[in-house]
Amino acid sequence: MKIGLKKVSEDVAENLYEQMPEQELFLRIRDDLLYSRTGIRMDEQVTKKDPEKFLEEVNQYIDRMYHISEEKKHRFDKYIEKYIFGFHVLTEIMEAKDITDIKVLAWNNVRIKQFGRRKATGICFWSKEDFRGFVEMIAVKNGINIGSLNAIQTFTDKNSSERFIYRFNISTGAVNSTGEPYLHVRKIPKDKLTMEELMDLQMFDEQMAAYVKKRITEGYMLISGSNGSGKTNFLNVFLDEIPEEESVLVVQENEELSSKTHPDMMFQHIAIRRGEGKIHYGLKELVINGLLTDIDHIIIGEIKGGEALYFLNAFLSGCLGMATIHSINAAGALDMLVTYAKWESDYSREELSKLLTCVKTVVHMEDFQVSQIVEVRGWDAEEKQIRLHTVYDRKEGIHKL
Repeated sequence: MKIGLKKVSEDVAENLYEQMPEQELFLRIRDDLLYSRTGIRMDEQVTKKDPEKFLEEVNQYIDRMYHISEEKKHRFDKYIEKYIFGFHVLTEIMEAKDITDIKVLAWNNVRIKQFGRRKATGICFWSKEDFRGFVEMIAVKNGINIGSLNAIQTFTDKNSSERFIYRFNISTGAVNSTGEPYLHVRKIPKDKLTMEELMDLQMFDEQMAAYVKKRITEGYMLISGSNGSGKTNFLNVFLDEIPEEESVLVVQENEELSSKTHPDMMFQHIAIRRGEGKIHYGLKELVINGLLTDIDHIIIGEIKGGEALYFLNAFLSGCLGMATIHSINAAGALDMLVTYAKWESDYSREELSKLLTCVKTVVHMEDFQVSQIVEVRGWDAEEKQIRLHTVYDRKEGIHKL
């Protein structure tokens, strides 16, 4: 009798799951995987990169717990393989060469940036629950905890794609007014865009490239602009133009800058506290340490805090340097540098502004093109301000290069 009841129970369960709407069923099994109810470690599976073995283990679990048809199981396999080893509904745009940024503001609002221009995509996740689980899966795959103590996380994924490094920024419902997650992905090509490719995209021309190469060796250079304006691509390509006999340190928040040609270039990234961890090496600490390592050029991926002061001080030790910074125009970049340096010091704005004479060139980017180039011509003691000379302004038609 007990055997008969067990058989009836299994038949009812099999019929229940077989008749369940497919998306609901798939999300149920996905959650079993996501929350470790299956005994299968997601982070280990991603590291192993063995979809065949992974699906074999998943199917054994499905056979034990869900008793669904082979046809439905096959469709789940295709879904979960793309989900774990790809990026679900984002897979295609994650691999698209001409898309630099992906931002998910809601399960049904996925936006992209294609070389400086934001666009809607029409891509939707299945539901709010589907998107929430996807965000958690991204975190789990990268060994990141996004619990209430870690509601804002930024991290880099160098392994999921052969073509790109992905920089993820996740904020959860613990801090977002919508109560739902936000996800931003910055895509950095592993094979960075070449000088010729950037010129083909009309970021700059040959005359401008020659001018920038020369100015790199004459003093500090700032590359300014808004998010996604092309700053990092610009800086990345000109890293390789630093003379090979000179030593370089590159410090960055995420691993976006690279060189496969320069023989004496060190790369470091920050190590931030996560949860209750105590280890923290920010840009400031990396810059200070770099000054002890016999370098000629110091490069900061993006200045946005007190590291600005040590960037300026590095000039006093004989360094050259380049850095990116957020600003609405070239002149504003210098003001931002002073503001950030002020956070870390008791210097007056005037004293810090005098230090800015170490910056010789500011290149401002808009919409993946060089928009302005300004030269710093020293300190005007009478006017108590920096002397600026505009040598290029795309909108104003100035071209004195």
